Amino acid sequence: IWSITWNQFSASASVDALKARADAILDKHVEAGMNAILWQVRQGGTVYYPSAIEPWGSYIGYADPGYDPLAYAIEGAHKRGLELHAWFNTFHTSSDSARINIEHPDWICRDGYDTPMSASRCVSPGLKAVRDYTVNLVAEIVANYDIDGIHFDYVRWNEYNNTEASIL
Repeated sequence: IWSITWNQFSASASVDALKARADAILDKHVEAGMNAILWQVRQGGTVYYPSAIEPWGSYIGYADPGYDPLAYAIEGAHKRGLELHAWFNTFHTSSDSARINIEHPDWICRDGYDTPMSASRCVSPGLKAVRDYTVNLVAEIVANYDIDGIHFDYVRWNEYNNTEASIL
């Protein structure tokens, strides 16, 4: 089962409320007889754990929430007998605050006219630098957390051209 960021977080919630929300999500998974949860940790080129590589995500207010949400979720999952897999939106970098978009505009997928694709923005997996960057993000989690797996989502590049995305 996937647990998506907008269910896990609210930028206006207190630390206690955020922890209670995580506990409720994990408890419901146990009640449903699940044995693993895919916990979203990266979305739009931002993350939901303290990272030296990428900024905090929008659903946490782009700021340190005052605790480590991933460590808390892992501890809670393991206490309940659940595996916790870190779920990444791999190449999708739609957030305007994503550092990767600012520092590496040349990594953004381009349309047939060599124009950066601004809608549903993604970095190009065809570039070695992008693949290395992704490996570094995963290595950061593996080195710092007792996760049970990694789940890659959005393992593709932008599927729209600039015109199609504007009419959808």
